[in-house]
Amino acid sequence: MSYTQPKYINESNADLLQNMQSKIDQAVDTSKRTIAAEKYRSDVFNNQRIVAAGNASANVIKGISDQDYGDQFTTSKVDSFFDTYETTDGRTITFAERAKELTMEMNQKPRPENYGELKAELDYINSSPESVKTALTNLSSQLDIEGREVDLTGDSNPLLAAYVLMGKPNFKPGESGKPGFDYKIRRKGNTTEFVFTGSAEIDGETISFPPEGYVLNEKDLAALEQADKNLIQGIPSETAQINNAIKDSNIFKGAEYNDKDERTGGSFEGQINLYRMSGDPKPGETTTVMKVRGSDMIAMGFTNIQDPDAMYDFQTWNIDRTKVRDAMQESINVNVAEFLDPTTGDIDRARSYWNNRLAPSLGTEVMEVDLIREAFGKIDEVAKMEDGPAKDKFIQEKWQEAIGAWPSDLDKLTEYQRAAFHKVYTDRVVNQVVSEMNKDPFARRTGAFEDEEQNVITAQNVYDEQIEGDAGSFDYIES
Repeated sequence: MSYTQPKYINESNADLLQNMQSKIDQAVDTSKRTIAAEKYRSDVFNNQRIVAAGNASANVIKGISDQDYGDQFTTSKVDSFFDTYETTDGRTITFAERAKELTMEMNQKPRPENYGELKAELDYINSSPESVKTALTNLSSQLDIEGREVDLTGDSNPLLAAYVLMGKPNFKPGESGKPGFDYKIRRKGNTTEFVFTGSAEIDGETISFPPEGYVLNEKDLAALEQADKNLIQGIPSETAQINNAIKDSNIFKGAEYNDKDERTGGSFEGQINLYRMSGDPKPGETTTVMKVRGSDMIAMGFTNIQDPDAMYDFQTWNIDRTKVRDAMQESINVNVAEFLDPTTGDIDRARSYWNNRLAPSLGTEVMEVDLIREAFGKIDEVAKMEDGPAKDKFIQEKWQEAIGAWPSDLDKLTEYQRAAFHKVYTDRVVNQVVSEMNKDPFARRTGAFEDEEQNVITAQNVYDEQIEGDAGSFDYIES
């Protein structure tokens, strides 16, 4: 039967072949369209990467041009910085070109394994136009010494960098064509640094930066600004330190202080019993007899003064330094801690205050051994020693070592240096307060005085009335 109608069999095979060919043609056509589509998508993706990379480059260039970096010299340093980006493979290109490269790499498919590192690098480049401006501002702030009393005993490199940046005579970069000093801005990882280099002969002395240069990193500068600290130490004001302790201890009631801790007014009147020598009034011991003109007595508020031109013996209490010190010690300790505290103190500031305020006069002052014992007595090494000449000699030698100038590379104080600082600081504050108290005889009066004929004139309960707030209403009886 299969051969009855052979033509149908042939036709059927032909149809099968045709169908197969059609399917092949369709598959080829579909494949071509798929490849074309994939190529199109690839071309679009690549174009997008190129556009994104171009935009990244343009944004960096625009960011740089939008910033005002200062004078022409500084701007030239910035331009040089942005034109020299050193890549890890040893090439030197511009920041803008590197931004373009990074954007292309980051937009690959699949995402590169080091995507995070690439992004951090690109973030640094994108932020660099503004961050360099901020770093320059911080650098100028930290190296600005105009009008400041700076510590010349500290590290010389910051001070030298300040002279270079400020363009001081003999230190200005490129001055008179000399090699001299210079600085540049460079990239260190994903941070920016300023590197000061060079040397010069000035007044017969060679002044130079270290061979590797003096480096200031933008993060360190920002940290100093944020903490309100100075790279170049100023010399703390002794007046401010003393007035700060007076303010905290409130010895002079009613005093007013400005933002520099400068004091006006205030008195310890009515509180003399807190600070006077103990015991009854005894001239030459607990009291001092002063010669005061009658007109001055009247000005101080005394009445019944017979002769304004007469001289009177005015008896005043002597101040007990130990009582003053005890009253102020807590406030003084707080001030000292700001210098010496292991956690919150500032050793550079302490060195500046010691070298420029406290130590200079010690060379002419002989510290009595009993006062040195008091200063060093709590140090274990001293406390364990047996009293006697050997101990006295030991602590005197330690005192001389401690009161010398502190070097600029000092990073830790000895126990003896700390104790000497505390002792001298305390003495200066107490000395000043006692001196000011001694200038106010009215507040120190004992309540009795004599005129030049030795007629005893006694105030009626002057002191008691003053405490009760009746100052200025005193009557005096001549005996």
